[in-house]
Amino acid sequence: MRILNLIETMELKTDAGNFAIRRCGASQYRKCGFDKQHYRHAALSKSAQCYLVSEQDNPAVFVALLPNPCRGKRNVWRISRFAILPEYQGKGLALSVLNFFGEQVKRHDCQLTISTGDAMFAASLLKSKTWTMSVFKRETANCPYPLYSFCYGEYQKPDYTKPVKKRKTLDEILNGTR
Repeated sequence: MRILNLIETMELKTDAGNFAIRRCGASQYRKCGFDKQHYRHAALSKSAQCYLVSEQDNPAVFVALLPNPCRGKRNVWRISRFAILPEYQGKGLALSVLNFFGEQVKRHDCQLTISTGDAMFAASLLKSKTWTMSVFKRETANCPYPLYSFCYGEYQKPDYTKPVKKRKTLDEILNGTR
């Protein structure tokens, strides 16, 4: 897995205003109230790279990235948290921020993905020219809402022809077989 050292601080100019994007700690997620805007309340992974998007020191967007290798494709990163405060919603800021991170990750020769259960958010990504839907999963007993997955740029399917080392099952480990 490639290590991403995207930015420490950078400026983003959008139709919604001028914003500073800076690396931050996971604690900013709760401290700035983003946990109240997102359906996931579990703690962020310790390996997440977290970023705060602010307008004149006022928090607007929180982004957390995690490595997400899949078979045949190691340089994949996913946005594990993306939360935008209500006063910044509906202004096109979300797509500007997502595109910014998509370009940053692409410069490192990696791929960026995001998944959402929010149909409105998925619809805006579908309309964009920069994000491609890669997976759609219907509701199941374990997941009561549809899940939409997107990839920045053109979706590159994993190479399923490569052999994968089969992992032992829990039973095999406990029984000492195979």
